[in-house]
Amino acid sequence: MTRVPDRVANLRANPAATVIVRRRRILVQAEELDGEAYDQARTQVERQWRGVPGYERMSGRRVPYFRLIPTESGERSTHRPSPGAATE
Repeated sequence: MTRVPDRVANLRANPAATVIVRRRRILVQAEELDGEAYDQARTQVERQWRGVPGYERMSGRRVPYFRLIPTESGERSTHRPSPGAATE
């Protein structure tokens, strides 16, 4: 039996996540891909990382792919005001 990576198990258990893009935190909902969407994502990844099939053979498991969908609450700044600073 192969072990599922923690990041995959966590997204499957709770698909609400935060990603950081260009120093900004963005709230997202993760959606695991399957069927045609999975096949398209895998094809795209294999163009950039030709080692995917070898990695899958070595690990004994299929690499999962997730679509990250920004949530309505949008993004949160990573800027933290200094102590004592005025805030709105």
